[in-house]
Amino acid sequence: MKKIKLGLLMFMVIILSGCTVDYNLIVTSNQKLKENVKLFVNNDQLPVTTKGKKEYFQNQIDSYKDIGGYKNYEFDYKIGEELSYIQLEAWHPSFDNYQNSIIYSNLFENVFVLETDEYITFETVGKYFYNDLYSNSESPDPDFYMGDINVKIRLHNKILDSNADNVDEKNNILEWTITSEDKVKSIYFKTGHDKRYDIILMDMILLNKKPIITTSIIIFVVASVGYYFYNRFQKNNSV
Repeated sequence: MKKIKLGLLMFMVIILSGCTVDYNLIVTSNQKLKENVKLFVNNDQLPVTTKGKKEYFQNQIDSYKDIGGYKNYEFDYKIGEELSYIQLEAWHPSFDNYQNSIIYSNLFENVFVLETDEYITFETVGKYFYNDLYSNSESPDPDFYMGDINVKIRLHNKILDSNADNVDEKNNILEWTITSEDKVKSIYFKTGHDKRYDIILMDMILLNKKPIITTSIIIFVVASVGYYFYNRFQKNNSV
């Protein structure tokens, strides 16, 4: 089975044989983009102990934090029972900024964005860097090979058209899978200016989950303390 081979700059954080990638992109109604990349690897390819795994991931992260192309990314990792992953996240203020992303720019040469009064079109153009991703070698160096790339783009505007492999209409998500069989690949979608407010609300909650939870806990504690002293005050006054 052929495996995808990454280019020199793409996904340099962790490159192990059998690794797969989840590439997630959120496109807001004002054309800001949140890029989230998870690179999964089987735990049998990592150090045996939990401490060893943590040290391995932290060393990988530390190695690339100082590389210019990754300076705007936030890094994290999670160790699971069978699979673990490193995560990269970054916000891009515009499509122009996004096309200079170190990850995106090592997949496609350029992106064409057209905005009219009726719609917005996004399309990758130019070269798809197949030769940088794939190898036909029968005995590749496993340190430079990985599995499929799963691309998911969630949009805050209504989808009018796309060339996605799959469309999740309920969650307004377009999905593509990049494999070694895809010698030609492009990403195209067209959205209207009408907003999907249900998706916007969902992302507002998901993207601000920690602050919302923290605020909710504070409100609950304050309300509980206030209720306690209120009850004591009422009892004291009733005596």
